[in-house]
Amino acid sequence: MSFGFIEVLAVGNIGEISPATLPSGDAVTNFTFASTKYWKDKQGQQQEKTTWVRCKAFGKTGELISQLATVGTEMMLKNAELTINKWKDSNGVKRETPELIVSEFRVLSRGKKSESYQNQSQQQASAQPNAPQQQQPVTQQQIGSESAERMFNQRG
Repeated sequence: MSFGFIEVLAVGNIGEISPATLPSGDAVTNFTFASTKYWKDKQGQQQEKTTWVRCKAFGKTGELISQLATVGTEMMLKNAELTINKWKDSNGVKRETPELIVSEFRVLSRGKKSESYQNQSQQQASAQPNAPQQQQPVTQQQIGSESAERMFNQRG
């Protein structure tokens, strides 16, 4: 008897994001993730194909994703386990949906929420021309998890 699983490394953008709490009290964040492939066809025309996949992150990883990611956030999902959910639709037809269980991630660029925060900060700074511009980084203390420490250590 063998034991195995498929691990995925993916780079793409967050679509919908929905943090929740399981009946056990543990955190889970469900989100959609899009990755787009670009190429030129035989006629030299630029082509693209976007693949969407459903994802789940549990515990501290889920909490971090719900705190750091918004729609449009570009992320790298590392060591994500590919699973297949089997279910029946309302007509009784058997369906299968691939899903990634995310255990590690890295934020590559921020989504819409962060951009509006940056624009707001820049407007405030320009209203006070002599005031120094200050960035407010997210600290490990604000996030409060071991996963954050791993994420920050990997940035370098």
